[in-house]
Amino acid sequence: LSFGFILLPPLLKFLQRFYGIGADHWWGQLIFRARDTDWFVYQGYARQIFVNRSLRGGESIFYFMPGMRYLVYLEHLVFGENDLFIALASSIAMISIAAMVLFAALKELPKPFYGIIFGAFAMLLIQLNQPLMLELSMTTAAEVPAWLLFMCASVLAFRKSSSELQRIVAAALLGLVANFRPNYTFAVVWTFLLLTIVVVLIENGIFNKALSLARITISFVLTMSLSLVHNLYYGGSGKLFTNISDPGQKDFEPSEL
Repeated sequence: LSFGFILLPPLLKFLQRFYGIGADHWWGQLIFRARDTDWFVYQGYARQIFVNRSLRGGESIFYFMPGMRYLVYLEHLVFGENDLFIALASSIAMISIAAMVLFAALKELPKPFYGIIFGAFAMLLIQLNQPLMLELSMTTAAEVPAWLLFMCASVLAFRKSSSELQRIVAAALLGLVANFRPNYTFAVVWTFLLLTIVVVLIENGIFNKALSLARITISFVLTMSLSLVHNLYYGGSGKLFTNISDPGQKDFEPSEL
């Protein structure tokens, strides 16, 4: 909340300057979009979910970033047509969660690492305050929720004080990341493997280790395979993800991931 109060005024000024709002209210404003942006694609798919009352999401086999259309659908159910509020909320969340990562690192690591941690956090804040970052939020780019989910998963997964339930939630969040940005799949899988190592090191006894590993694996696989379940149900296809640049819906090659 404190970060929200601090960041809201400069973000509002940015919106007023670059989107021609002037001194008017930021809520309920009409924003003119360029027609080559992902915003139109996500809005179209989200509307089909609403109109058809179907989780199909406009495609039998996913061709575009799968998860974003459902998030946009939920956003409009909660916030109506207000895109500015969505942009402000996601921008503030990115910086706030980055701060959460900082505090978690300071709590877990010894003092000799503090300088490195603060330096990395300072560079991260500079990057997150770039106009491009708010631009990504304004166009509802899939990178933004993917980064948010990844940071939250990292905090929940790798703190010494995390409970088993928190690690299970972290595994589920990692699986969701790949459904927003399929090209992050390798990073997601490697991070999950690190989580399994943490579980093996923390848990006592072979039975407890095996049980915890089974739980986080089930959690990860369930969310990771959401797109596959969609493609099987609606398209009868065993494709996990498809190449968004290939109209023939060719499967992702490992090098592309």
